[in-house]
Amino acid sequence: LDFNYYTLQGSISGVSSKINDLSMSGKSIILNEGTDFEIDEVELTPCALPDPHYSIKAKRVTVYPEDKIIAKGVWFYFNGYRVFYVPAYTVKFNKISGKFENLSIVPSLGYNSSDGIYFKLGYPYELTDRLGGSIDAEINQYGDKYFEMENTYRVSSNLDILNSYYYQEEEDDGKIKETNELSWGLHYRNNGLDIRSLYKQDYIIDKNIIEIDTRYKYQKYDFRYFNKFTTSDLSNEIYSIRYNNSSPLQLLYKKGFDVDYLPYFSIEQLEYSYSGIDIKSSLGIGKVANNNISSNKVRLNLGIDKKIEVNEKFVANLYGQLEANYYINDDNVNYSADNHYNYYMLGFNTKKNSDINDKLTIDYSLDYNYSWESGEAYLPEDKKELKEILNPAVAITYHFPEYQSSLKLDIQGSYELNSRELEELNIKLKRQLDCYSYYLGYDVVDEAFELGIKF
Repeated sequence: LDFNYYTLQGSISGVSSKINDLSMSGKSIILNEGTDFEIDEVELTPCALPDPHYSIKAKRVTVYPEDKIIAKGVWFYFNGYRVFYVPAYTVKFNKISGKFENLSIVPSLGYNSSDGIYFKLGYPYELTDRLGGSIDAEINQYGDKYFEMENTYRVSSNLDILNSYYYQEEEDDGKIKETNELSWGLHYRNNGLDIRSLYKQDYIIDKNIIEIDTRYKYQKYDFRYFNKFTTSDLSNEIYSIRYNNSSPLQLLYKKGFDVDYLPYFSIEQLEYSYSGIDIKSSLGIGKVANNNISSNKVRLNLGIDKKIEVNEKFVANLYGQLEANYYINDDNVNYSADNHYNYYMLGFNTKKNSDINDKLTIDYSLDYNYSWESGEAYLPEDKKELKEILNPAVAITYHFPEYQSSLKLDIQGSYELNSRELEELNIKLKRQLDCYSYYLGYDVVDEAFELGIKF
């Protein structure tokens, strides 16, 4: 260890360590002023074993704890062999899960009967201290394509220049859907103010699009102003005020979307517990439009959940849901006899875990769900699909002596009791290692095979 306490700089030679779920080893660590540090000639891997299944080896990485890891001069290794090279690679930290995201540039590769052979790519990068971005792509054997590239150039701590390209081509119900957009913009943020302005060129409809999205956060208040102009005409708009407390309040005006709110006031996440029963509800009132049909209405959502824990290996849940819609007449709306539509759902699920021995475990689960309605849905968005479904599942897992190594047989089904039809029966055999998995699956109903590898 060589460290200068006056400059807060130094180095550590011959080091190995672990940050969250990432293991690393390197020739030396260079300690910078602040909390970040650099590592020379490093190997970085999510694998826990001494000989990792896959890793990246880089000339240098810079670690920003609980933010990101930037690697330069990167070779990707699989099973000890070089696979491909990239000049820079960024491993981002997910603050929700508390872990660094996956190291592999190929998240998944496989085959299924609907898509054929498919390939997914994810490449985050930071080429300089100011320029970074990401590439995400997906392609399958039958012609579906997806490609998105985003770049950000940091002009200052408050201002970024944005650039993106988005292309997608897929077949849906025999029709080819295509998206082809190039955009440029600015992103400014300062003291709770966040402004994004984008200019898009849509090459499919041959139109220019301008988007302005302004958000401002002040204490517990969130304000939003969004306008979208298509060829100089205002096509989409959102205005909202939100007060964040234990039960958030929101006043929303939204026009130009599948469901418009003109305006709409809501109270969310009203929670109450009594004798082990958890009750969650929300309330909304205002004018709503959907598929050129509009109405003033009041909506109440109510959910209940009761957990019954017999022991640590057997748990059951009773749950229910009510969605009540009450339509209020105005001069432009004529209703049928009913001015309400209510959707009800009741169900239960059970889970049981059995340890046969120290190597073999069996997990059972059963879910039953029944729904019904009353009244008539005036707005198309309110109408729910009614079903009575039984979902059984069983998983048999054999644990190998190696860390996080197992072989799992997973069987999941779905049976519709009203129509007496088997809607789903999937069988999957999965080999899990400490840092990736591969699997073989079969859909009995659709008679479809699936195999793949996930990192």
